[in-house]
Amino acid sequence: KAFLVRDFGKENLEAVDKAMHLWSEAITHYTPTNEDQYGVFRVGPSFPFWLSNTSAYPENGKLPEDSISMHGNGIFNSEYLLDITGRNSFAPMRLVDEINEFEILAGLLKDGIDVLESIKEPNDELLKLIGIGKFMYYTTLSGINMKRFYVLRQKIHIADSVESLESLLQEVEKLLLAEKAIVKETIPVVETDSRLGWEPSMEYMGDAKCLQWKLRQLDFELNTTIPKYRKTAYLNCDKSF
Repeated sequence: KAFLVRDFGKENLEAVDKAMHLWSEAITHYTPTNEDQYGVFRVGPSFPFWLSNTSAYPENGKLPEDSISMHGNGIFNSEYLLDITGRNSFAPMRLVDEINEFEILAGLLKDGIDVLESIKEPNDELLKLIGIGKFMYYTTLSGINMKRFYVLRQKIHIADSVESLESLLQEVEKLLLAEKAIVKETIPVVETDSRLGWEPSMEYMGDAKCLQWKLRQLDFELNTTIPKYRKTAYLNCDKSF
């Protein structure tokens, strides 16, 4: 606790200690699967949400790469890919449990953030700590959205009627708009603290520039990809969209 007093002040010790206990509990609800470690939890909310196959897009739909990076965008996937290696449980069987655990994780992170933000006179170190908490929180929300998006994507690609496809596309639109809101909330956090969204072997893959790219990517899905799905579905149908 001496470190907490040193960095955040004796008067804030109780609140910061409480927040750290909440975050320590939060991390126990995260399992580092390959799906997440090479996905949203590698780069944060800048991770793209592609409805169709990414092989049709430049650089397989990946974030723009900084040429000076050792790995850049080569160390994570451009979409949620199942790890079928025989070294872990079958991913579709654990998706629901993972979503439930991530929701607990997000709730505990938010509780810790609320405790820290209740401090009336935060110093610079405390503001940085709050920023870290918010980046983790928004990343977790994106992780939840990605798992739900993956499930919807699978259902869309086996939809056997226009009605079922339309219902699923509406769910996707709602989810992408929610994801867009998360990205917008994350941008001021990384602009305030440039350490967030940065990792030494990738450089900046989760900074404001990449988050702005993510917003354009989401708009592309909402305004171009989803209308194409609808147009294709109604080609051989008397109904219009």
